[in-house]
Amino acid sequence: MIQLTIYAKTANSPEENKLNATLSALSERYDFQVSRVDVSANPYLLRNLPGGPVQVDVSQSPIRDIGNPREIEAAIVECEKRLAAANKTDNASLIQQYGRPGRMTGSDRFTLWFTRHYVLLFSLLLILYAGLPFLAPVLMKTGHPTAANWIYKPYKYLCHQLAYRSFFLFGEQVAYPRAIAGVETLKTFGEATGLSEYDLKIASDFVGNDTVGYKIALCQRDLGIYISLLLFGIVFGLTGKRLKPLAWWVWILFGLLPIALDGGSQMISQFNLPFLSWFPIRESTPLLRVATGVLFGSLTAWLGYPSLEETSRDARLQLEKKAALAASLEGTP
Repeated sequence: MIQLTIYAKTANSPEENKLNATLSALSERYDFQVSRVDVSANPYLLRNLPGGPVQVDVSQSPIRDIGNPREIEAAIVECEKRLAAANKTDNASLIQQYGRPGRMTGSDRFTLWFTRHYVLLFSLLLILYAGLPFLAPVLMKTGHPTAANWIYKPYKYLCHQLAYRSFFLFGEQVAYPRAIAGVETLKTFGEATGLSEYDLKIASDFVGNDTVGYKIALCQRDLGIYISLLLFGIVFGLTGKRLKPLAWWVWILFGLLPIALDGGSQMISQFNLPFLSWFPIRESTPLLRVATGVLFGSLTAWLGYPSLEETSRDARLQLEKKAALAASLEGTP
C-alpha cells in the first residue's frame, strides 16, 4: 500500500485541514495509508523542511503545491504504477521505497548518524591525531622513552620531524631554529645541541634531552594546520553549522598561496642546484610556519565543513523525515 505522510510544523493549521479534506476525497478512489508526523520536536526538520506549516510526501516524493489536488492525485497514480512494477519484478528496494518508505535500514541509520555527528567525529579524530604528539615529550620527560618512540616512529611517516622546525617542551626554549632563519631572540639548534644544522637525518632523529627539552612529534606547521582544523570544526558545530562555504579563490589566495610560498621557497632555495644558484637561501621562522599553517588549516576547514554540510543536506533531510515517520509508525516519541 502507498504511504502518504503529512509533516506538520503546527497543529490544526488551515493548510492541514484543507489537505485532509483533499486526501479524504482521494481515498474514495485510491488505496493509500496516511500518517501524520509532528516535526515540532525535531529542530532540524523544523528549520529545514521547505514550504509552509505542512508538507505531504507521496512515498518519499514531496508535493510542491499541497493546495493542488491534481498534483497530489498525479503523484499517487505514478506511485501506484511504480509499486505495481516493483511487485511484478519482486524488486525489494523499490517495494520498500514506494510501499514501505518508513522502514529504516542499517545503512540509513549509519548515514543519518554520520550526517548528524560528522563534526564531532572529525573533531575527536583530530584531537587524537594532534594530541598524541604532545604526549611523546611528556613520556620522554617522565622516563618512558620506549613508549615515546611508539609515537615518534609512526608520526615520522607523516611528518619530517626536523628538530629545528619543531616545538619543544620542558626545555630552555620552545623552539631552536637554524642560524639562517635569523631569529636573534632564540638559541639556534646548533648552539643548543652542538649538532649539525645541515644533516637532515640527525635533525629528524633528535628528540631532545633534559636541557633543550623534548620534541613534539609533529612539526610547527603541521601543528598549526591540525589545531586550526580542530578549532574551526568546534566553532562550526557550536554555531549550528550555518556558515557558508568559503569561496575557492579566497582559499587559494589566502590559504594555499602563503603556505606554498613559504614552504616552497624554503625548499627550492636549499636544493643546492647549479641552475638555482641565483635563488637566495632562506629558512622560515617558527612564527611564519605556524601562521601559514593556521591560515591553511582554518581556511581549508571553512571551505570543507560547510561544503560537506551543503552536500549532505538533502540526504539528511530525507533521512530525518524517514526516521520521524518510522518512529511515528512504531508508536515511539
